Amino acid sequence: MKFCLNIEELFQDLDFHDKFKAAKHAGYNFVEFWAWYGRDVEKIKEECAKHDIKITGFKGDWDWSLCDNSTREEFIEWTKKSIDTAKYLDCDSIIVHSNSIFNNGSTDFNDTYSYTRQVANITVTLKDVAPLLEENGIKMYIEPLNNFTHLKGMFLTGVEQTADVIRAVGSKNIKLLCDIFQNQIVHGNVTTHMLNNLDIMDYVHIADSPNRGEPGTGELNYEFILNTLKKNGFEGVACFELTPIGTNEEVLSAIDNLVAKVK
Repeated sequence: MKFCLNIEELFQDLDFHDKFKAAKHAGYNFVEFWAWYGRDVEKIKEECAKHDIKITGFKGDWDWSLCDNSTREEFIEWTKKSIDTAKYLDCDSIIVHSNSIFNNGSTDFNDTYSYTRQVANITVTLKDVAPLLEENGIKMYIEPLNNFTHLKGMFLTGVEQTADVIRAVGSKNIKLLCDIFQNQIVHGNVTTHMLNNLDIMDYVHIADSPNRGEPGTGELNYEFILNTLKKNGFEGVACFELTPIGTNEEVLSAIDNLVAKVK
């Protein structure tokens, strides 16, 4: 299991580029972040090389939603740019969602398309991008998110729903990312849903529920969850993508304590 830090909201007192060094200093060799666009990609590459850090994934979508048929070509063109960026950063994965996400919410096409039409839109677009991913050796992870608050338009919200679409597409380069915090607040029973889909899932996000804080600040038994995944053959990325409740030191201590309990 590769333990990874999402550096977006960690190390809040540091400049973004200094967070790569901080992650390494904390003992982690793998990082994740959100959007690559609007950032100095050359500087990111430089920091990774300087501190021997590997990027496990970053957000590969932007203004165009998978579930919106009218912007399929734009989504595909943006995917090409994200693939090029991933290759430049020596990263083999990009992460996308059914809907575009903004600071204050997400797109919402529930009044534009029926449920089945949105499934069809997503499936067809993924079928179109699959050859690009396969040719370039890049994986695309589909991450279901909740639609309860500011993301009320989010279409892909459940593990099994998302897994059905991925299996219909049938590409080894399109996989499922399980955000355990999101899965808990959407439908619960998180371990069973993940075990049901280990054939297409080798990436998880970790944050406690209900406040998306560090492990130990909520209701999820991550020692049980991660050890169960490991015992069942999970060898992928376990990324701490959370909103810190405590100080940097307290958050890193909570993460380190959990990692030490995964045998």
